[in-house]
Amino acid sequence: MSFKSEPALKVHKVDKHGLGGKKLDLNGRDVHMLSQHARQQLSNAGVLRPSPGPFRVRSRGSQATPPPAAIPSVGGPEEMAQANKICEQMMRLVLQTDVFIRHDGKMKCSGIEWTRISVAKQITIVDMFDGICNLPKKLQYSEYVPPPLTFNKDYQCRYPVADFKLSPEQNDAQPALKIVAIYCSKVVLENNNLEAVKIAAVDVVTCRILMNHLVCTDSKNLVKDWCTESTGLNGYQDIEAARQDGYKVLKGWTAARTAMWNFIDRDTIIVGHSVRSDLDCLRMIHGRAVDVAKTFENAAKKELLPKQQLSLESLCRDLPAIKLTTHPSFGRDALQNAFAARELGLWMLKYPEKLEKTAKAKAAEFRRFAPVSQA
Repeated sequence: MSFKSEPALKVHKVDKHGLGGKKLDLNGRDVHMLSQHARQQLSNAGVLRPSPGPFRVRSRGSQATPPPAAIPSVGGPEEMAQANKICEQMMRLVLQTDVFIRHDGKMKCSGIEWTRISVAKQITIVDMFDGICNLPKKLQYSEYVPPPLTFNKDYQCRYPVADFKLSPEQNDAQPALKIVAIYCSKVVLENNNLEAVKIAAVDVVTCRILMNHLVCTDSKNLVKDWCTESTGLNGYQDIEAARQDGYKVLKGWTAARTAMWNFIDRDTIIVGHSVRSDLDCLRMIHGRAVDVAKTFENAAKKELLPKQQLSLESLCRDLPAIKLTTHPSFGRDALQNAFAARELGLWMLKYPEKLEKTAKAKAAEFRRFAPVSQA
């Protein structure tokens, strides 16, 4: 074959013998260009590398980035099918963050790797969480989940009693999820009540992201403190700007609660950090819950602990060794915190002896250095 010019020859070499001017990597990223028969031959010869790559849910406006290097696949067909399914479900949320569902037992979201549970173990995990609920079984369907003793003084909110409702009863026509991790970022109103301005929820069993939305409280409510460092908000104008940028905004706590009830019922175990505060600002009566802060407190034999030791950041740092991040402009990521509560719950189930040892050590340390008035 002849070419009339040197540039034409170069174009031919690129088109016929390479990709973007580079040699095709038929053992790696360009393996999809081979026929099934050719791939099978390479695989039989031990030449073809497995390259599953992660499932990815791309954020709005994000640019495609190359996938990480090939990783060993420890998931079977069931894990692959489940990853595909939750990817499809999460795409509908139009998430503002990148999500990678990997095949090595991890899920990357908010820049942090979170544990996935194999399909074979997902049935048992429900019973395990059931065993560490903070209320006795007979009280779980009628009472409020109790707050951690350390945070008792912070529970000074006075919401109208008539606003509160029990979670929905079981509906066989629309089965709820078994375990859901939640987190709410809140502002302080003039009457000192807390109202949610961000809400996130995650299916603990599958890692499926259920909610990651802003919540616009009634503009008639005067906000005393927007808690900008954690919420990333300075006023109602920020919520409106986010809505115009494509973020999902729920209209008040009633809409947030209704959205939550699409996934849960009275039998759902809700996992969170200081979860009573989150449930109160949603006006939910739900006693079937695991508060990871209270679970840590119980492991310390209900001894007094400093608030800093029981913060979500400290627990994540001291137990699963995860460093949570705060964005300088957008504050704390509610979705990150929901995943963090989930991760803490899984860690506490897996390492009960380490949990008790660490909790007792923290309590003993506090006794040594606490002021006499607190001892």
